[in-house]
Amino acid sequence: MKLSDGRITLRPATPADEERLWEILQEPEIVRWWGHEAREDLHRSLERLQVDHLDLWQLHNLSDPIEWDTALSPGGAIDAAAEALQNGLVNPL
Repeated sequence: MKLSDGRITLRPATPADEERLWEILQEPEIVRWWGHEAREDLHRSLERLQVDHLDLWQLHNLSDPIEWDTALSPGGAIDAAAEALQNGLVNPL
């Protein structure tokens, strides 16, 4: 891995691997801020990447006050992130 332009860039072994990695890392078009939806997205990412944890899981593109309220409210995505940290599914920063 190398760090470039503020992103982690993975170096796949072959062009076919690069194509598959790009597909795996694509984000869903719908951003999910409720906890159960965030958990589903996390588990789907773990399965697609074939790993048991992520080094970094971000909540990004919170651009609307309603999204912030949802993500930070009880049962929101931040609760799912705290639970994932406790369960070892994501590493602490």
